[in-house]
Amino acid sequence: MQSTITGREAKEFLVAKIVAEAEQQGAPLEDVERRMLYFTETAWMPDDTWEANEIFDRDYDQNAYEHRIAQLASQWKSDPQHDLRQWNEAVSALHSEDHYLLVLIDPKLQKPQTARLSLREMLKITLIVLVIILLTTAGIFLYVHGGRK
Repeated sequence: MQSTITGREAKEFLVAKIVAEAEQQGAPLEDVERRMLYFTETAWMPDDTWEANEIFDRDYDQNAYEHRIAQLASQWKSDPQHDLRQWNEAVSALHSEDHYLLVLIDPKLQKPQTARLSLREMLKITLIVLVIILLTTAGIFLYVHGGRK
């Protein structure tokens, strides 16, 4: 069955429902969080979305955000007062394009959670590797040059 709504209309519908759910829970989305719901590299999005993406990448925890949006979408869908037919039609209309919103609301599209190392942890690992390399190099040097008299 072909969707009767455009990708833009579908996205506007889904964003409105997620934003409303956040407000109903008493924890509205920040402006950048709301604008990120529109992010895509291949379809329509508001002009200021790239700017929001830069701010988001710099200042926000992507995993926490993705989890929160997934929770909001799930809670909206689980409310028996809501019309899931409209939600599903909107999601279907977006599936022909690449939208960040689909990843946020569709568990099948979500990437597995990966552990992220802090800068301190990365530096510690780098230092350990460098010490191992230095000790190995020193050991080889002493082995090769230590046997000569």
